Amino acid sequence: MLGGTILVVALPMVAIFLLIWVKKARPSKLRLLSGIALAVYALLLLNVTLFPLPVQSALLRDLRLSDSPDNNLIPVKGLISMAERESWAVLIRQIIGNILLLLPLGYLVPVIWNVKGVHRLAFIAFGVSLLVEMAQLVISQAIGYTYKIFDVDDIILNTFGGIMGYILYVALVPLIRVSEMDGMQHSSPSEGRSASGSAAP
Repeated sequence: MLGGTILVVALPMVAIFLLIWVKKARPSKLRLLSGIALAVYALLLLNVTLFPLPVQSALLRDLRLSDSPDNNLIPVKGLISMAERESWAVLIRQIIGNILLLLPLGYLVPVIWNVKGVHRLAFIAFGVSLLVEMAQLVISQAIGYTYKIFDVDDIILNTFGGIMGYILYVALVPLIRVSEMDGMQHSSPSEGRSASGSAAP
């Protein structure tokens, strides 16, 4: 419930930001749609990674009496531990889920801001993932229980997902440009006819 409340509060702020961006940048239709998609994606990412929060006092009291899960600062250690205690299906779902988590980011960011270079997208994805993990760590410290662990494996997989999204963007750029050129070619004859028609007596 808390997550839904915060998202409802955040939605008007995101809408205001989009309106300001549209007014100043005057983006193309593709960039505008991508900007809206990125805003929706950011809210969903916030909801998935940080919520629900265990804020009920009775629940927190019980959780604090139990053992908190350990944070993972060693690469691949968490995945190995999961492979030992869980099924392969759970492990694969965890890996794929973390890769897909930031894949839209790797695709949408270069469409909106024309960011080029896989190293730049890797840095952005790494920064976003680290920010999320740090937020989880800070919240855990604040409530006195590790409700979501800080996991370096998640950062690695999230960063790889951002890179995959950028590769998808690079692969689709030629198709997008061809589509835009076709649209311009289809619109230009009608514009020519309109101009000649207006010049006729």
